[in-house]
Amino acid sequence: MNPRDMYEARAHAAEPTGQMNDRSRRIAALGRTILDYATLIGLIAIGILLVGFVSNFLFGSSVTTAL
Repeated sequence: MNPRDMYEARAHAAEPTGQMNDRSRRIAALGRTILDYATLIGLIAIGILLVGFVSNFLFGSSVTTAL
C-alpha cells in the first residue's frame, strides 16, 4: 500500500461526517436556514423593545403609545 492510499484511508476513518448523503445535507441546510431566520426575528424583536424603552424614556408614554 503506497503512502497516498494510507493517507486517504486514515482521512476517511477520521472523518465519518464526510460520508453524509444528499438528504442529510439538505436537512442540515434547512436547519441552518431556520436558525438564521429565527435569529433575525429575535434581533428585530429586541430592536423594537429597545426603541420602545428609549422613546418612553425620552418622550413619555404618549409617544410610546402612538408608536
